[in-house]
Amino acid sequence: MVSKAEIQFFDYFDIPMDAMYLIGVGPKTEWVEYKRRYPKGHLFGCEPHPESYEKMKSSFTGTLFNEAIDEVAGEVDFYPAEVPMQSSFFKFKASKGHPIKVSAITLDQFDLKCGKQDNILLWMDIEGAELRALKGGKALLESGRVKVINLEITDIPKAAGWCTLSELTDLLKGYGYRVLRTYNEQRTHRDIIYIR
Repeated sequence: MVSKAEIQFFDYFDIPMDAMYLIGVGPKTEWVEYKRRYPKGHLFGCEPHPESYEKMKSSFTGTLFNEAIDEVAGEVDFYPAEVPMQSSFFKFKASKGHPIKVSAITLDQFDLKCGKQDNILLWMDIEGAELRALKGGKALLESGRVKVINLEITDIPKAAGWCTLSELTDLLKGYGYRVLRTYNEQRTHRDIIYIR
């Protein structure tokens, strides 16, 4: 079921979206509302959590990759959590046990695999690794093809290395993005929309 916040997100701007790049698909449903609003839009996602990937690959109505997005390609430590959407590159309260190794590609490599789409909505919910992922997307962000970016942010990092709002905003400002608004206010986090 699509949440009220996911539905509201699409009411905050009026920009054609030809493709959605969903980084960290997990069990969430942003893509369902995207396909409802843009039935001809192209949908691409990645999900590094092995169990989540297996559960999602039959219902996800786009192309789904079983990979993480990071600043550099290779293998990366990934901490599974009891709730898959809280799994992370960082060990924090929700993590269960030891990390597993997952394959990672850069955002630029992901863009190439997706055919370098136009008018992209880039949606990331990757538990504090958003800055790392964005740093691996220099060519994509410079291209101007990403029109809207949605990120989840927290005021208090949950682990060492977890990105902050100021780091994200400073990086994206250098590529011509500005904050449109925050929404979906929760006790520990909220979402932020950037537009170019």
